[in-house]
Amino acid sequence: YLYDNRISRIEGLHTLLNLEVLWLQENSIKEVEGLENCKKIRALALSGNLIESVCGRLDSQTALEDLDLSANKIGSFRDIPYLDKLQSLRSISFANPHFGQNPVCHLCNYQTYTVYHLRRITKLDTMMITDEQRHLAEATFVKKKMYYNMRIKTLKRNTTNLLKEGLLFKQTKASEIGLQLTALLKSAKILERELHYLERVEKANTLAQLTAVKIPLGAINSQVETKLSEIKAVDELYEDMRSVVQSSSIHHISRFMVELQTGGNIRLEDGKSTDMWHKSCVDLVKSRFYASDFEKFGVKDIKVIKVTRIHNRFLRNRFED
Repeated sequence: YLYDNRISRIEGLHTLLNLEVLWLQENSIKEVEGLENCKKIRALALSGNLIESVCGRLDSQTALEDLDLSANKIGSFRDIPYLDKLQSLRSISFANPHFGQNPVCHLCNYQTYTVYHLRRITKLDTMMITDEQRHLAEATFVKKKMYYNMRIKTLKRNTTNLLKEGLLFKQTKASEIGLQLTALLKSAKILERELHYLERVEKANTLAQLTAVKIPLGAINSQVETKLSEIKAVDELYEDMRSVVQSSSIHHISRFMVELQTGGNIRLEDGKSTDMWHKSCVDLVKSRFYASDFEKFGVKDIKVIKVTRIHNRFLRNRFED
């Protein structure tokens, strides 16, 4: 029992191989460490400390059954799935009436998210988990997963369709230019044969006759170069479009996954020019731009292409506190 001892770091316990109960409440601990050799701990109390994350820090505690992390600074759902690795864990507390809560407890869907991801626990925040609560948590989370999976599949389908349309446009345009290029090359071959013939026959080798062939041949060769440049431009346009579409798809899928993994507590919203907050952001950015500072770089003005608002409930709760 080492509670309320102003301990700032867990250390010196590596020889206690048979330690089963460890109370470290109301200290100043910031990191969960130094317990790698204590693999028989069944009950670990770390409430009332300064811990912000336990990701991967308790993986060695295979015998741990009861974990109290209440009244710390854990504010993200990302810690919760890591605790599912603790096969023996049956009771966990992020909130305790005697010590207080973690910021994570104030997030939307906190209980649903925790009960769904930690399926072996029977007690959460000192309260028994009923079968009804477990079924409700599973049903709610499955619905959310289905919703986001549907949106991701729709996005992928739309991306595929856009790429198909782009490829069809590229092939059609390239085919049109190819036909024109073929006709030009045929005409060029005819003129080249005629020029070759004139150069071999001395009597016909007059300046006027040669010029009459060379001028149109030069014009055709110039058109051939133009058509080859057009084919290259079409290829580059398609590749640019493909890159933009795929990047946009990956970006939006990442946004959906962030929303799902945070239980909807982090959302990204693209603004419209009609939104007051969009206009305020644009005005703010432009008011901070001074052309004289960028004159040497050749930058005379800026244009705001897109404004995205991030809804982060955890940060908002911290700000309000």
